[in-house]
Amino acid sequence: MIKAYLKPIHSLSIKYKIGLGLFCIFIFFVAQSVIMINSFGEIGHSFQELSNLTDDTVKVLNIDKQILDLQRQTLVYANSGSISVLERMKENHLLIKKSIRQIVLHSNDVIGREIISEMDTILKSYGDNIIELEKRYNHRSI
Repeated sequence: MIKAYLKPIHSLSIKYKIGLGLFCIFIFFVAQSVIMINSFGEIGHSFQELSNLTDDTVKVLNIDKQILDLQRQTLVYANSGSISVLERMKENHLLIKKSIRQIVLHSNDVIGREIISEMDTILKSYGDNIIELEKRYNHRSI
């Protein structure tokens, strides 16, 4: 049965058989190239997503560092009552708030944005506590 399908090919001259073989190889390489180019596009997209995720992670770690610095400044202010420390605390608080908003605006990850939004809520309570700490310290010094 297969011989019946191949009979027209067997009747061709060697020149046409070689040409047909080279054409088949050419078609195979073209198909392979199309598949590879498509794969490279997907790989590039994956690396871009990984890069964005890494950038967001670095930003969150910087925010974490800033929050630790804010906590340290709170302890220093509670012990010293220095107005300059209080001003740095307020500046640091605003900087953290700005950083969180930037991450929320630029992040493509829905779950990550929700978690960062929760951090914003916690940060709001930090701001309220800074104001309350200032009031208590002023009341205590009177």
